[in-house]
Amino acid sequence: DECNEPIVSDETLKFFQNLVREKGVEVWYLEETDSLLPPGTKCPKCGSKSFSKGNDILDVWFESGSSHLAVLKPENGLQWPSDLYLEGSDQHRGWFQISLLIAMATRGAPPFSTVLTHGFMIDENGRAMHKSLGNVISPNEITDKYGADVLRLWVTSEDYRNDIVLSFNLLDQVAEVYRRIRNTIRFMLGNLYDFDATKHSVSLEDMEEMDIYALMKFNELKKKVLSYYELMEFHKIFHSVHYFCAEDMSAFYLDVLKDRLYIEKPDSPRRRSAQTAISKILKEFLLLMAPIIPFTTEEAYQNLPDTMRDVESVHLGDLPTIDEWERPELYSRWEKLMEVRGEVNKALEDLRKSGDIGHSLDAEVVLYSEGEVRELLNRAKQILPELFIVSSVVFSEERLEGEGVSVVFDGDLMIKVRKAEGEKCPRCWHYSKEIGMVRDVKGLCPRCGIIISDK
Repeated sequence: DECNEPIVSDETLKFFQNLVREKGVEVWYLEETDSLLPPGTKCPKCGSKSFSKGNDILDVWFESGSSHLAVLKPENGLQWPSDLYLEGSDQHRGWFQISLLIAMATRGAPPFSTVLTHGFMIDENGRAMHKSLGNVISPNEITDKYGADVLRLWVTSEDYRNDIVLSFNLLDQVAEVYRRIRNTIRFMLGNLYDFDATKHSVSLEDMEEMDIYALMKFNELKKKVLSYYELMEFHKIFHSVHYFCAEDMSAFYLDVLKDRLYIEKPDSPRRRSAQTAISKILKEFLLLMAPIIPFTTEEAYQNLPDTMRDVESVHLGDLPTIDEWERPELYSRWEKLMEVRGEVNKALEDLRKSGDIGHSLDAEVVLYSEGEVRELLNRAKQILPELFIVSSVVFSEERLEGEGVSVVFDGDLMIKVRKAEGEKCPRCWHYSKEIGMVRDVKGLCPRCGIIISDK
Protein backbone atom coordinates (compact mmCIF):
# COMPACT_ATOMS: atom_id res chain seq x y z
CA ASP A 1 0.00 0.00 0.00
CA GLU A 2 2.86 2.40 0.78
CA CYS A 3 4.71 2.28 -2.56
CA ASN A 4 2.10 0.76 -4.97
CA GLU A 5 4.63 -1.84 -6.14
CA PRO A 6 2.91 -4.90 -7.74
CA ILE A 7 3.72 -8.18 -5.98
CA VAL A 8 4.24 -10.87 -8.63
CA SER A 9 6.66 -13.74 -8.09
CA ASP A 10 6.82 -17.51 -8.58
CA GLU A 11 6.11 -17.95 -4.87
CA THR A 12 3.00 -15.72 -4.80
CA LEU A 13 1.66 -17.18 -8.05
CA LYS A 14 2.06 -20.80 -6.89
CA PHE A 15 0.43 -19.95 -3.56
CA PHE A 16 -2.56 -18.40 -5.30
CA GLN A 17 -2.79 -21.32 -7.76
CA ASN A 18 -3.15 -23.71 -4.82
CA LEU A 19 -5.88 -21.53 -3.32
CA VAL A 20 -7.82 -21.54 -6.60
CA ARG A 21 -7.35 -25.28 -6.91
CA GLU A 22 -8.76 -25.73 -3.40
CA LYS A 23 -11.50 -23.07 -3.24
CA GLY A 24 -12.14 -21.97 -6.84
CA VAL A 25 -11.61 -18.65 -8.60
CA GLU A 26 -14.09 -16.91 -6.29
CA VAL A 27 -11.44 -17.04 -3.57
CA TRP A 28 -10.15 -13.72 -4.90
CA TYR A 29 -13.36 -12.03 -3.79
CA LEU A 30 -14.13 -14.12 -0.71
CA GLU A 31 -10.80 -13.93 1.15
CA GLU A 32 -9.03 -10.97 2.70
CA THR A 33 -5.89 -9.73 1.00
CA ASP A 34 -3.49 -11.22 3.55
CA SER A 35 -4.98 -14.68 2.97
CA LEU A 36 -4.14 -14.50 -0.73
CA LEU A 37 -0.39 -14.23 -0.12
CA PRO A 38 2.10 -16.58 1.51
CA PRO A 39 2.52 -15.88 5.26
CA GLY A 40 5.18 -13.27 5.99
CA THR A 41 5.16 -11.74 2.51
CA LYS A 42 6.89 -8.36 2.39
CA CYS A 43 7.13 -5.78 -0.36
CA PRO A 44 10.59 -6.20 -1.94
CA LYS A 45 10.74 -2.45 -2.52
CA CYS A 46 9.61 -0.86 0.76
CA GLY A 47 9.35 -3.83 3.14
CA SER A 48 5.69 -3.19 3.97
CA LYS A 49 3.40 -6.09 4.93
CA SER A 50 0.22 -4.16 4.09
CA PHE A 51 -1.29 -4.98 0.70
CA SER A 52 -4.50 -4.26 -1.21
CA LYS A 53 -6.09 -6.11 -4.13
CA GLY A 54 -5.51 -4.61 -7.55
CA ASN A 55 -8.53 -3.50 -9.56
CA ASP A 56 -6.88 -3.69 -12.96
CA ILE A 57 -8.08 -6.54 -15.17
CA LEU A 58 -6.61 -8.32 -18.16
CA ASP A 59 -8.22 -7.93 -21.57
CA VAL A 60 -11.58 -9.71 -21.56
CA TRP A 61 -10.27 -11.99 -24.32
CA PHE A 62 -7.22 -13.09 -22.33
CA GLU A 63 -8.63 -16.41 -21.18
CA SER A 64 -9.91 -17.48 -24.59
CA GLY A 65 -6.76 -16.00 -26.11
CA SER A 66 -4.69 -18.42 -24.07
CA SER A 67 -6.91 -21.43 -24.83
CA HIS A 68 -4.49 -22.75 -27.43
CA LEU A 69 -1.94 -23.41 -24.67
CA ALA A 70 -4.40 -25.67 -22.85
CA VAL A 71 -6.15 -27.30 -25.80
CA LEU A 72 -3.57 -27.90 -28.52
CA LYS A 73 -1.67 -30.73 -26.85
CA PRO A 74 -0.58 -34.17 -28.09
CA GLU A 75 -2.54 -35.85 -25.30
CA ASN A 76 -5.67 -34.29 -26.82
CA GLY A 77 -4.73 -35.62 -30.24
CA LEU A 78 -3.98 -32.09 -31.43
CA GLN A 79 -0.91 -30.17 -32.46
CA TRP A 80 0.28 -26.63 -31.86
CA PRO A 81 -0.12 -24.29 -33.70
CA SER A 82 -3.70 -24.54 -34.93
CA ASP A 83 -4.33 -24.97 -38.65
CA LEU A 84 -7.06 -22.34 -38.65
CA TYR A 85 -8.55 -19.63 -36.44
CA LEU A 86 -12.06 -18.70 -37.55
CA GLU A 87 -14.09 -15.73 -36.29
CA GLY A 88 -15.87 -12.53 -37.27
CA SER A 89 -14.08 -9.41 -38.45
CA ASP A 90 -14.55 -7.79 -35.01
CA GLN A 91 -11.94 -10.17 -33.59
CA HIS A 92 -8.94 -8.61 -35.31
CA ARG A 93 -8.36 -6.68 -32.10
CA GLY A 94 -10.00 -9.31 -29.92
CA TRP A 95 -9.40 -13.04 -29.90
CA PHE A 96 -6.99 -13.04 -32.86
CA GLN A 97 -4.86 -10.24 -31.41
CA ILE A 98 -4.75 -11.51 -27.82
CA SER A 99 -4.05 -15.08 -28.94
CA LEU A 100 -1.19 -13.79 -31.05
CA LEU A 101 0.28 -11.69 -28.22
CA ILE A 102 0.14 -14.54 -25.71
CA ALA A 103 1.64 -17.03 -28.15
CA MET A 104 4.45 -14.70 -29.15
CA ALA A 105 5.23 -14.00 -25.48
CA THR A 106 5.21 -17.65 -24.40
CA ARG A 107 6.36 -19.53 -27.50
CA GLY A 108 7.75 -16.99 -29.89
CA ALA A 109 5.40 -17.95 -32.73
CA PRO A 110 1.75 -17.38 -33.77
CA PRO A 111 -0.80 -19.91 -32.45
CA PHE A 112 -2.34 -20.37 -35.90
CA SER A 113 -1.18 -21.14 -39.41
CA THR A 114 -4.14 -19.38 -41.04
CA VAL A 115 -6.76 -16.86 -39.94
CA LEU A 116 -10.15 -16.64 -41.63
CA THR A 117 -12.45 -13.73 -40.85
CA HIS A 118 -16.02 -13.27 -42.00
CA GLY A 119 -18.64 -10.56 -42.06
CA PHE A 120 -21.90 -10.38 -40.13
CA MET A 121 -25.36 -11.67 -40.90
CA ILE A 122 -27.76 -9.10 -42.33
CA ASP A 123 -31.24 -9.34 -43.80
CA GLU A 124 -32.20 -8.50 -47.38
CA ASN A 125 -32.71 -4.86 -46.35
CA GLY A 126 -29.15 -4.60 -45.06
CA ARG A 127 -30.12 -4.59 -41.37
CA ALA A 128 -28.13 -6.59 -38.83
CA MET A 129 -30.06 -9.59 -37.59
CA HIS A 130 -31.37 -9.15 -34.03
CA LYS A 131 -34.11 -10.88 -32.09
CA SER A 132 -35.47 -7.48 -31.14
CA LEU A 133 -36.01 -6.66 -34.83
CA GLY A 134 -37.64 -10.02 -35.50
CA ASN A 135 -35.52 -10.57 -38.60
CA VAL A 136 -33.51 -13.57 -37.44
CA ILE A 137 -33.81 -16.79 -39.47
CA SER A 138 -32.67 -19.75 -37.41
CA PRO A 139 -30.80 -22.71 -38.94
CA ASN A 140 -33.61 -24.99 -37.75
CA GLU A 141 -36.13 -23.05 -39.83
CA ILE A 142 -33.93 -23.51 -42.89
CA THR A 143 -33.28 -27.22 -42.40
CA ASP A 144 -36.96 -27.89 -41.68
CA LYS A 145 -37.97 -26.24 -44.96
CA TYR A 146 -35.08 -27.05 -47.30
CA GLY A 147 -32.88 -29.68 -45.64
CA ALA A 148 -29.37 -29.41 -44.24
CA ASP A 149 -27.61 -29.65 -47.61
CA VAL A 150 -29.36 -26.54 -48.94
CA LEU A 151 -28.28 -24.66 -45.82
CA ARG A 152 -24.69 -25.80 -46.34
CA LEU A 153 -24.86 -24.94 -50.03
CA TRP A 154 -26.14 -21.45 -49.18
CA VAL A 155 -23.20 -20.94 -46.80
CA THR A 156 -20.89 -21.98 -49.63
CA SER A 157 -22.55 -19.56 -52.05
CA GLU A 158 -21.79 -16.48 -49.94
CA ASP A 159 -18.54 -14.53 -50.07
CA TYR A 160 -17.99 -14.54 -46.31
CA ARG A 161 -15.40 -11.76 -46.50
CA ASN A 162 -18.31 -9.33 -46.75
CA ASP A 163 -21.46 -9.07 -44.65
CA ILE A 164 -23.70 -12.03 -45.45
CA VAL A 165 -27.26 -11.50 -46.62
CA LEU A 166 -29.83 -14.13 -45.64
CA SER A 167 -33.46 -14.29 -46.71
CA PHE A 168 -35.94 -16.93 -47.78
CA ASN A 169 -35.85 -15.44 -51.27
CA LEU A 170 -32.12 -16.17 -51.49
CA LEU A 171 -32.62 -19.62 -50.02
CA ASP A 172 -35.24 -20.36 -52.70
CA GLN A 173 -32.65 -19.52 -55.36
CA VAL A 174 -30.03 -21.74 -53.72
CA ALA A 175 -32.60 -24.54 -53.47
CA GLU A 176 -33.05 -24.33 -57.25
CA VAL A 177 -29.29 -24.68 -57.73
CA TYR A 178 -29.31 -27.64 -55.35
CA ARG A 179 -32.07 -29.31 -57.37
CA ARG A 180 -30.05 -28.86 -60.54
CA ILE A 181 -27.00 -30.43 -58.90
CA ARG A 182 -29.09 -33.28 -57.50
CA ASN A 183 -30.79 -33.90 -60.86
CA THR A 184 -27.39 -34.03 -62.56
CA ILE A 185 -26.26 -36.64 -60.05
CA ARG A 186 -29.52 -38.56 -60.41
CA PHE A 187 -29.33 -38.68 -64.22
CA MET A 188 -25.81 -40.09 -64.22
CA LEU A 189 -26.60 -42.53 -61.43
CA GLY A 190 -29.76 -43.74 -63.16
CA ASN A 191 -27.85 -44.55 -66.34
CA LEU A 192 -25.30 -46.75 -64.61
CA TYR A 193 -27.81 -49.40 -63.52
CA ASP A 194 -26.29 -52.02 -65.85
CA PHE A 195 -22.67 -50.84 -65.70
CA ASP A 196 -19.99 -53.06 -64.19
CA ALA A 197 -16.76 -51.09 -63.96
CA THR A 198 -14.69 -54.27 -63.99
CA LYS A 199 -16.26 -55.55 -67.22
CA HIS A 200 -17.66 -52.63 -69.18
CA SER A 201 -15.11 -49.83 -68.77
CA VAL A 202 -13.68 -48.51 -72.02
CA SER A 203 -10.05 -47.38 -72.23
CA LEU A 204 -9.32 -43.75 -72.96
CA GLU A 205 -7.88 -44.68 -76.35
CA ASP A 206 -11.15 -46.38 -77.36
CA MET A 207 -13.57 -43.79 -76.00
CA GLU A 208 -15.70 -41.53 -78.16
CA GLU A 209 -14.20 -38.08 -78.65
CA MET A 210 -17.21 -36.41 -77.08
CA ASP A 211 -16.73 -38.46 -73.91
CA ILE A 212 -13.05 -37.56 -73.74
CA TYR A 213 -13.99 -33.90 -74.15
CA ALA A 214 -16.51 -34.21 -71.30
CA LEU A 215 -13.82 -35.73 -69.07
CA MET A 216 -11.54 -32.82 -69.91
CA LYS A 217 -14.26 -30.32 -68.99
CA PHE A 218 -14.69 -32.15 -65.69
CA ASN A 219 -10.94 -32.09 -65.14
CA GLU A 220 -11.08 -28.31 -65.52
CA LEU A 221 -13.74 -28.21 -62.82
CA LYS A 222 -11.60 -30.35 -60.52
CA LYS A 223 -8.64 -28.01 -60.94
CA LYS A 224 -10.78 -25.01 -60.02
CA VAL A 225 -12.58 -26.59 -57.09
CA LEU A 226 -9.48 -28.10 -55.51
CA SER A 227 -7.74 -24.74 -55.80
CA TYR A 228 -10.72 -22.91 -54.29
CA TYR A 229 -10.79 -25.35 -51.37
CA GLU A 230 -7.16 -24.53 -50.64
CA LEU A 231 -7.84 -20.80 -50.89
CA MET A 232 -11.11 -21.13 -48.91
CA GLU A 233 -12.95 -19.31 -51.70
CA PHE A 234 -16.03 -21.46 -51.32
CA HIS A 235 -18.37 -19.12 -53.19
CA LYS A 236 -16.31 -19.75 -56.32
CA ILE A 237 -16.87 -23.49 -55.86
CA PHE A 238 -20.61 -22.83 -55.76
CA HIS A 239 -20.60 -20.86 -59.01
CA SER A 240 -18.20 -23.21 -60.81
CA VAL A 241 -20.19 -26.32 -59.87
CA HIS A 242 -23.47 -24.66 -60.80
CA TYR A 243 -22.13 -23.68 -64.22
CA PHE A 244 -20.72 -27.17 -64.79
CA CYS A 245 -24.02 -28.86 -63.95
CA ALA A 246 -26.19 -26.37 -65.82
CA GLU A 247 -24.11 -25.78 -68.95
CA ASP A 248 -21.48 -28.48 -69.45
CA MET A 249 -23.68 -31.31 -68.22
CA SER A 250 -27.42 -30.58 -68.46
CA ALA A 251 -27.45 -28.23 -71.45
CA PHE A 252 -24.86 -30.17 -73.43
CA TYR A 253 -23.31 -33.49 -72.53
CA LEU A 254 -26.08 -35.31 -70.70
CA ASP A 255 -28.69 -34.00 -73.12
CA VAL A 256 -26.72 -35.29 -76.11
CA LEU A 257 -25.99 -38.61 -74.36
CA LYS A 258 -29.67 -39.52 -74.06
CA ASP A 259 -29.68 -40.87 -77.60
CA ARG A 260 -26.72 -43.16 -77.02
CA LEU A 261 -27.82 -44.27 -73.56
CA TYR A 262 -31.46 -44.95 -74.45
CA ILE A 263 -31.35 -46.01 -78.10
CA GLU A 264 -28.11 -47.94 -78.66
CA LYS A 265 -27.82 -51.63 -77.82
CA PRO A 266 -26.99 -52.10 -74.11
CA ASP A 267 -23.53 -53.49 -74.85
CA SER A 268 -22.65 -51.25 -77.77
CA PRO A 269 -19.14 -49.73 -77.53
CA ARG A 270 -20.54 -46.21 -77.91
CA ARG A 271 -22.96 -46.69 -75.01
CA ARG A 272 -20.28 -48.25 -72.81
CA SER A 273 -17.98 -45.35 -73.67
CA ALA A 274 -20.62 -42.92 -72.41
CA GLN A 275 -21.15 -44.95 -69.24
CA THR A 276 -17.42 -45.08 -68.60
CA ALA A 277 -17.23 -41.30 -68.80
CA ILE A 278 -20.22 -40.60 -66.56
CA SER A 279 -19.11 -43.24 -64.04
CA LYS A 280 -15.81 -41.42 -63.56
CA ILE A 281 -17.43 -37.99 -63.54
CA LEU A 282 -20.12 -39.05 -61.06
CA LYS A 283 -17.87 -40.83 -58.58
CA GLU A 284 -15.30 -38.03 -58.49
CA PHE A 285 -18.00 -35.36 -58.42
CA LEU A 286 -19.46 -36.97 -55.29
CA LEU A 287 -16.04 -36.98 -53.63
CA LEU A 288 -15.49 -33.38 -54.71
CA MET A 289 -18.82 -32.17 -53.27
CA ALA A 290 -18.94 -34.34 -50.14
CA PRO A 291 -17.65 -31.57 -47.83
CA ILE A 292 -20.46 -29.25 -48.99
CA ILE A 293 -23.52 -31.48 -49.48
CA PRO A 294 -22.62 -34.51 -47.33
CA PHE A 295 -26.07 -36.10 -47.13
CA THR A 296 -26.80 -35.95 -50.86
CA THR A 297 -23.38 -37.26 -51.84
CA GLU A 298 -23.56 -40.09 -49.32
CA GLU A 299 -27.01 -41.11 -50.53
CA ALA A 300 -25.80 -41.19 -54.13
CA TYR A 301 -22.56 -42.96 -53.24
CA GLN A 302 -24.41 -45.76 -51.47
CA ASN A 303 -26.44 -46.30 -54.65
CA LEU A 304 -23.45 -46.55 -56.99
CA PRO A 305 -22.88 -49.94 -58.60
CA ASP A 306 -20.87 -52.14 -56.23
CA THR A 307 -17.88 -52.18 -58.58
CA MET A 308 -17.58 -48.40 -58.32
CA ARG A 309 -17.44 -48.19 -54.51
CA ASP A 310 -13.99 -48.78 -53.05
CA VAL A 311 -14.63 -47.35 -49.56
CA GLU A 312 -17.55 -47.79 -47.20
CA SER A 313 -18.62 -44.14 -47.28
CA VAL A 314 -18.00 -41.19 -49.57
CA HIS A 315 -16.66 -39.41 -46.49
CA LEU A 316 -13.92 -42.01 -46.12
CA GLY A 317 -12.65 -41.33 -49.63
CA ASP A 318 -10.02 -38.80 -50.65
CA LEU A 319 -10.69 -35.76 -52.78
CA PRO A 320 -10.16 -36.66 -56.45
CA THR A 321 -6.85 -35.93 -58.11
CA ILE A 322 -6.32 -33.97 -61.31
CA ASP A 323 -5.87 -36.10 -64.43
CA GLU A 324 -2.42 -35.64 -65.92
CA TRP A 325 -3.25 -36.80 -69.45
CA GLU A 326 -4.01 -34.14 -72.05
CA ARG A 327 -5.49 -34.01 -75.54
CA PRO A 328 -4.96 -30.34 -76.50
CA GLU A 329 -5.78 -30.79 -80.20
CA LEU A 330 -9.00 -32.66 -79.44
CA TYR A 331 -10.00 -30.12 -76.80
CA SER A 332 -9.40 -27.15 -79.11
CA ARG A 333 -11.35 -28.80 -81.92
CA TRP A 334 -14.30 -29.58 -79.67
CA GLU A 335 -14.35 -26.06 -78.28
CA LYS A 336 -14.83 -24.87 -81.87
CA LEU A 337 -17.52 -27.49 -82.46
CA MET A 338 -19.31 -26.19 -79.38
CA GLU A 339 -19.26 -22.70 -80.87
CA VAL A 340 -20.90 -24.10 -84.01
CA ARG A 341 -23.43 -25.93 -81.83
CA GLY A 342 -24.26 -22.66 -80.11
CA GLU A 343 -25.02 -20.99 -83.44
CA VAL A 344 -27.13 -23.96 -84.59
CA ASN A 345 -29.08 -23.82 -81.33
CA LYS A 346 -29.91 -20.16 -81.99
CA ALA A 347 -31.28 -21.07 -85.42
CA LEU A 348 -33.25 -23.97 -83.94
CA GLU A 349 -34.76 -21.68 -81.32
CA ASP A 350 -35.86 -19.22 -84.01
CA LEU A 351 -37.64 -22.03 -85.88
CA ARG A 352 -39.19 -23.28 -82.64
CA LYS A 353 -40.56 -19.82 -81.88
CA SER A 354 -42.16 -19.69 -85.31
CA GLY A 355 -44.05 -22.89 -84.50
CA ASP A 356 -42.55 -24.91 -87.35
CA ILE A 357 -40.93 -27.40 -84.99
CA GLY A 358 -41.42 -28.51 -81.41
CA HIS A 359 -38.46 -30.65 -80.37
CA SER A 360 -35.09 -30.15 -82.08
CA LEU A 361 -35.39 -33.69 -83.51
CA ASP A 362 -38.18 -32.34 -85.70
CA ALA A 363 -35.52 -30.40 -87.61
CA GLU A 364 -32.92 -30.88 -90.30
CA VAL A 365 -29.86 -28.59 -90.39
CA VAL A 366 -28.31 -27.44 -93.66
CA LEU A 367 -24.72 -26.17 -93.50
CA TYR A 368 -22.48 -24.38 -95.94
CA SER A 369 -18.92 -23.84 -94.78
CA GLU A 370 -15.56 -22.66 -96.02
CA GLY A 371 -11.94 -22.80 -94.93
CA GLU A 372 -11.08 -24.16 -91.49
CA VAL A 373 -14.74 -24.40 -90.52
CA ARG A 374 -15.38 -26.69 -93.49
CA GLU A 375 -12.45 -28.89 -92.50
CA LEU A 376 -13.69 -28.99 -88.90
CA LEU A 377 -17.24 -29.98 -89.86
CA ASN A 378 -16.18 -32.55 -92.45
CA ARG A 379 -14.09 -34.30 -89.83
CA ALA A 380 -17.05 -34.39 -87.42
CA LYS A 381 -19.70 -35.14 -90.08
CA GLN A 382 -20.84 -38.46 -88.58
CA ILE A 383 -21.58 -37.11 -85.11
CA LEU A 384 -23.10 -33.72 -86.01
CA PRO A 385 -26.76 -34.89 -85.87
CA GLU A 386 -26.05 -36.31 -82.41
CA LEU A 387 -24.20 -33.16 -81.32
CA PHE A 388 -26.99 -30.85 -82.54
CA ILE A 389 -29.76 -33.27 -81.43
CA VAL A 390 -31.45 -33.07 -84.84
CA SER A 391 -32.71 -35.72 -87.24
CA SER A 392 -30.17 -34.99 -89.95
CA VAL A 393 -27.44 -32.62 -91.10
CA VAL A 394 -27.00 -31.81 -94.80
CA PHE A 395 -23.87 -30.24 -96.29
CA SER A 396 -24.52 -27.80 -99.12
CA GLU A 397 -21.98 -27.17 -101.85
CA GLU A 398 -23.62 -23.84 -102.66
CA ARG A 399 -23.91 -20.76 -100.48
CA LEU A 400 -27.28 -20.63 -98.75
CA GLU A 401 -29.79 -17.97 -99.64
CA GLY A 402 -33.22 -16.87 -98.62
CA GLU A 403 -35.04 -16.21 -95.39
CA GLY A 404 -33.83 -17.81 -92.17
CA VAL A 405 -30.17 -18.20 -93.16
CA SER A 406 -27.67 -17.42 -90.40
CA VAL A 407 -24.24 -16.20 -91.48
CA VAL A 408 -21.56 -16.54 -88.80
CA PHE A 409 -17.80 -16.78 -88.33
CA ASP A 410 -17.11 -13.97 -90.80
CA GLY A 411 -19.10 -15.73 -93.49
CA ASP A 412 -17.26 -19.05 -93.18
CA LEU A 413 -20.43 -20.77 -91.95
CA MET A 414 -24.02 -20.48 -93.14
CA ILE A 415 -26.84 -22.24 -91.29
CA LYS A 416 -30.40 -22.96 -92.30
CA VAL A 417 -32.81 -25.01 -90.22
CA ARG A 418 -35.94 -26.56 -91.69
CA LYS A 419 -38.57 -29.13 -90.84
CA ALA A 420 -37.17 -32.64 -91.26
CA GLU A 421 -38.69 -34.75 -94.02
CA GLY A 422 -40.02 -38.26 -93.65
CA GLU A 423 -41.79 -39.99 -90.79
CA LYS A 424 -40.98 -39.90 -87.09
CA CYS A 425 -39.50 -43.09 -85.67
CA PRO A 426 -41.47 -43.93 -82.51
CA ARG A 427 -38.36 -45.39 -80.85
CA CYS A 428 -35.68 -42.72 -81.34
CA TRP A 429 -37.92 -39.81 -82.48
CA HIS A 430 -35.67 -39.13 -85.48
CA TYR A 431 -37.36 -38.41 -88.80
CA SER A 432 -36.50 -40.71 -91.68
CA LYS A 433 -37.67 -41.36 -95.24
CA GLU A 434 -36.89 -45.04 -94.75
CA ILE A 435 -39.26 -45.97 -91.92
CA GLY A 436 -40.07 -49.70 -91.98
CA MET A 437 -37.48 -50.65 -94.58
CA VAL A 438 -35.57 -53.06 -92.35
CA ARG A 439 -36.82 -56.59 -92.90
CA ASP A 440 -38.92 -58.13 -90.12
CA VAL A 441 -39.10 -54.82 -88.22
CA LYS A 442 -42.12 -52.63 -88.85
CA GLY A 443 -42.49 -48.91 -88.28
CA LEU A 444 -38.91 -48.12 -87.23
CA CYS A 445 -36.07 -46.20 -88.85
CA PRO A 446 -33.17 -48.25 -90.30
CA ARG A 447 -30.94 -47.58 -87.30
CA CYS A 448 -33.53 -48.73 -84.74
CA GLY A 449 -34.57 -51.60 -86.98
CA ILE A 450 -31.03 -52.96 -87.03
CA ILE A 451 -30.66 -52.54 -83.26
CA ILE A 452 -33.94 -54.34 -82.57
CA SER A 453 -33.35 -57.13 -85.07
CA ASP A 454 -29.88 -57.82 -83.61
CA LYS A 455 -31.18 -58.31 -80.08
